[in-house]
Amino acid sequence: MNNILTTGLESFLGTIDFASRKAGLVIVDEIGRMECLSPVFIHLMRELLDFLTLLVATVARNGEGFIREVKGRGDVEIVVIDRGGKQQILESENRSQ
Repeated sequence: MNNILTTGLESFLGTIDFASRKAGLVIVDEIGRMECLSPVFIHLMRELLDFLTLLVATVARNGEGFIREVKGRGDVEIVVIDRGGKQQILESENRSQ
C-alpha cells in the first residue's frame, strides 16, 4: 500500500532538480505522515535542509521518525500558526506596511 501512495509523489519529485536551480527559497507543503512514507521524499528534504537554500515548510503537528527529526534540528525555527497565530501574522504585516 505504501508504494501506491508514494509513487505519484516520487514521480513528481523526480521531475525537479532543486540543487541545480540555485533557488533562494523552497516552499514545501507539507512534511507529513504520508510524505514520510517515501524514502525519496525524506532524502530530498534532508538535502534541502542541509543546503544553504532557505526552506519554508509546513510540518505535521504530531509525528515520529522524520517529522520528529526535522523538528529536533538545531538549525530549524518552528513557528506554530494556529487561528490566533494567523491573526498575529496579519497584524504584524499591516504594521510593517
